Amino acid sequence: MGVTSGISWSDYPILGPYSIAVTGLTTVAQTVLAADPACKGVIFHNPGSKPKRILPVGQALVGGTGGIVIYPQSEYKLLQDQGSHFNINVAWQAVTDDNTDGLLTVLSFTPNTPGAPQVRQTIRTLMQNSIASPVSAETLTLGTGSQQILAADPNRMGVQFHNPGAVQIGVCPSNLGASIGAGSIIVLPGDTKTILGNDYVKINCAWNGAAQSGNANALTALSLYG
Repeated sequence: MGVTSGISWSDYPILGPYSIAVTGLTTVAQTVLAADPACKGVIFHNPGSKPKRILPVGQALVGGTGGIVIYPQSEYKLLQDQGSHFNINVAWQAVTDDNTDGLLTVLSFTPNTPGAPQVRQTIRTLMQNSIASPVSAETLTLGTGSQQILAADPNRMGVQFHNPGAVQIGVCPSNLGASIGAGSIIVLPGDTKTILGNDYVKINCAWNGAAQSGNANALTALSLYG
């Protein structure tokens, strides 16, 4: 059963979001949002002039390559809805591609808003699943030949593929070889593709990926658990 089963937003005293102003990003990763088991969603917005990159804490992230790239005046969103079966409870890290611009805006949708009045939670809000999610996996060496980018995982509730590079990437379930063609989903540079499961639809197969050209292309995959 997913983390949100039987729990509605009305069970939380504070809905949020609250905003975090990050002003000192560099090309070296730093944590910009702490882990929060009650978090229901995040939005990362780039108010600056240079690309920023984010990734759940746990894998290496540096400016200029990999991660989830956010271009100026754009944002990345990961939000639960009433039918969601995944958690958004991990810490997040960020970098900038250029040390002259370290600006990032983080919106956190959580009842744990700093300074908010303490209100007794209902029984349903206390029945939370603590499985860490999302979990990131980065591939930095994609070429034109198909290769596995995610292993099969019976516990996975959804996947998200992000292309932080400059060429098209094709992804597909592992029963086929990935290509820039039929049978694959094409992820354009800077684009994100999300596929969510539920109690009836499973997203637990292995996945393959391939690039349009070159042999050192990046792809970021997030596995969602609940």
